[in-house]
Amino acid sequence: MKLKTKIRIANISIWVIVVTIALIALFFFGFLISNTFDLNVFENRTSDFIWILFAASLVIVACGAFLNISLNIGIIAESKINEIPDGQVKNGSFNKKFLIVIFLVLSIIMGFLFLGDFITRQSEKSILINECTETLARYDNSINYISKALTDTSLIGEIPDILKFLEEQKQEFPSIILITSGYYREQLSYLRITPYTSKSDLKKEMFNFSLYPCDKNDCDYLSEVFEKDKSDYYFWSENNNYRLYYPINTGEKKFVLLFSKYNRYGHTGS
Repeated sequence: MKLKTKIRIANISIWVIVVTIALIALFFFGFLISNTFDLNVFENRTSDFIWILFAASLVIVACGAFLNISLNIGIIAESKINEIPDGQVKNGSFNKKFLIVIFLVLSIIMGFLFLGDFITRQSEKSILINECTETLARYDNSINYISKALTDTSLIGEIPDILKFLEEQKQEFPSIILITSGYYREQLSYLRITPYTSKSDLKKEMFNFSLYPCDKNDCDYLSEVFEKDKSDYYFWSENNNYRLYYPINTGEKKFVLLFSKYNRYGHTGS
């Protein structure tokens, strides 16, 4: 192989390595931002494709480095360094334009990730609200029965089965629990009933202390529902968790249905 050809291939291999390493760096930048801020952007298959692309990039870097080393060894062996034209071995230096391009690319990636996360959460909110409203309207008899059962100890044991029935109707909310109120030593407390609550516990005081733990925002909302007759739903999302509090007041009993789901992936891609 001619010396000029080797130099040309060596230069190409260097650029391949640089570009691939840049892509890997961008991947890690996006991965770091996504995990740091708990952003949900890509769907399952898209995420798998990105990981495959990352693995392929590592292989390209390894092969390119091996090829470049081999060619440079050959070049050194065939010619003295001063016999090679300066224009063929001169390395480009970083300049302001390159740094500006890098900054713009990183800014675009960050903006894309945050925008994708915002779209994902808004989409999840819309889906959860629509499916919840449709389910409550379709199974209003079950909802009315729950309200009646909460005031009748002979019927209250049937609530877990009703909740299990409701949560199996939609894949959009794989978990539904009921939250109602009670008083412990004249202090307002929030009680929960899940599809797996023991029927015998429901006949005990405070449902055998099946209390619903909540943070400040949740407690403030529940307080407004049970003490101030607030009727608006409350959507809450953090990390990959989505929750929709939906208050119901049929006149007999006031309670809240909590629809929740865990979503590992976003909506970008396929």
